[in-house]
Amino acid sequence: MKLIPKEIEATLPPLYSQENVPDPVTVVKLFDPCGRYTLYVLEGRRELDGDLLLFGFCVSPLGPDCDELGYVSLSQLEGVRGPRTGHRARSLLHTDAPLGNQSRGMKEKLPRRCLTAGIPPAP
Repeated sequence: MKLIPKEIEATLPPLYSQENVPDPVTVVKLFDPCGRYTLYVLEGRRELDGDLLLFGFCVSPLGPDCDELGYVSLSQLEGVRGPRTGHRARSLLHTDAPLGNQSRGMKEKLPRRCLTAGIPPAP
């Protein structure tokens, strides 16, 4: 299974298009079937070299203290091999939804620009 097929790539919002949105919408959920790693993709852009640059919220395999918003290329994701399964997968059940609704406790981890009004970030 391709992580980001062409029909899903066509629905990705352009980079920086959700920058001022209080609770940006996730379009794709990529994950490690045997681990904690999850990437909620918010935006993407095809680069000149043909690679797809993605921006999203990463639920880190290192633990909650390492969860962060950031950039990753599709080739980087496809090149990483996990210790058990050896691959990443795309959730077929994922539906577009605000990032803050994706996981319990996620709102506390997001920077202020990615929060629904009135919910402060964790100290």
